Amino acid sequence: MTIFTRTLKLDLVINYASFAITALSGVAFLFLLAHYLGMAGLGVVSLVLALYGVIGQIAVGGIQFSALRVASQQSIAQEEKVNLIYAAFITAGLWSALIAFAIWFANDLFASLFESPRVAEALLIVSPALVLFALNKTAASTLNGLNHMRLFALQMMLRTILLAGFSWPLAAMTGDPVLVCWAIVGSELGVTLYLFFQLLRLTGIPKFPCLSYRLIRRHLSFGLRGLWSGLAYEINTRLDVIVVGFFLTDAEVGLYALVAQLAEGFFNILIVVRNQLAPVLGKLMKPLQVDDIQRLARAIFIIIVPIAALSAFVGVWLYAPVMQILFPGQGYEAGASLLAILLVGLVLNSWLFVLDILLIVGGYPGSYSLLMFLTVATNMAANLTLVPMFGLHGAALATALASLSWGGYFLLVSRKRFGFWLPAKPQVLKR
Repeated sequence: MTIFTRTLKLDLVINYASFAITALSGVAFLFLLAHYLGMAGLGVVSLVLALYGVIGQIAVGGIQFSALRVASQQSIAQEEKVNLIYAAFITAGLWSALIAFAIWFANDLFASLFESPRVAEALLIVSPALVLFALNKTAASTLNGLNHMRLFALQMMLRTILLAGFSWPLAAMTGDPVLVCWAIVGSELGVTLYLFFQLLRLTGIPKFPCLSYRLIRRHLSFGLRGLWSGLAYEINTRLDVIVVGFFLTDAEVGLYALVAQLAEGFFNILIVVRNQLAPVLGKLMKPLQVDDIQRLARAIFIIIVPIAALSAFVGVWLYAPVMQILFPGQGYEAGASLLAILLVGLVLNSWLFVLDILLIVGGYPGSYSLLMFLTVATNMAANLTLVPMFGLHGAALATALASLSWGGYFLLVSRKRFGFWLPAKPQVLKR
């Protein structure tokens, strides 16, 4: 417990302060769009953001996990580590450029699939930003692995501030959801400039060439084995919005997307803790320190679940009155029941969400991919079944069921790989 307490003291406070600003910026972004574009316009932008998030994970190719692993390993000499880090950026840039070109040429397919030329036009705008997205994910994971959590927190905050800042004048002046998507490009560019300035300051320029087939193959091999984990996370988060967009109207997408984004904000609180735990768990894996990991898991279970439950209750209680005040007569208050359903699944699995990085730092990206494959398959089956039957409530219920199934899958997969259950049994805690 000592290593856990020491590491999370100041950095955790800074990360939560950053998260508070990030959350406020994200809410401001949603509310600005809801005000200037209406529910239908919000639906178009939300669907584009959902698709962009999923495609962006394909563009980064899991290479961020390879960068995280390299950066967190203390056994690698500094010069070699710097070389490997920058090789990861080159690999991510090359791979993401291929994906960006593919999306550009597949524009007509998206227009036909979603029966929305507006969505297709917006994807043309954001497709070049996929390269920046891949570089940013790789750079942020590197900062995480190097345990520079304050800088990591600042980049998360910067992205949402820039997104809200760029979207405000675009939405106010044009009222066009397609043109508002230029804010995505601007925010990614701003984050890229910040991240690479920080990395150059921390690591310097590599002293020997990074561009080699051997290093690119190393990163790409590890990344593609873990690709599904990052991709599945985004699919899991965005699938309900995408399925709603496929079956229902733009206005219904707008209502659901606003509620889902608020639920994701709740989830991001847990991600702050998970990011803090990544370097800690990496040190506990080599050699494997079972007792310490189990004690940490038990402490997290005891602390996080009650706090998450209380926070969710307050959020649902406040939702409808706040929506009625901010958007009178627009119908957003109808999303209160949707928010309640989504948060149930998140609360019950809250303690496990902060531990799922265990499989990555433990060197099992393939097992993490299997875990997420099972979860996405469950989520997709549930959404495709329940959304046509129950509409928006079907999407919320399907997502909550997928969240609960993920928890069971994670416990089974981690037990298979590491040979112990989470959290610790009572007798394990005895000295």
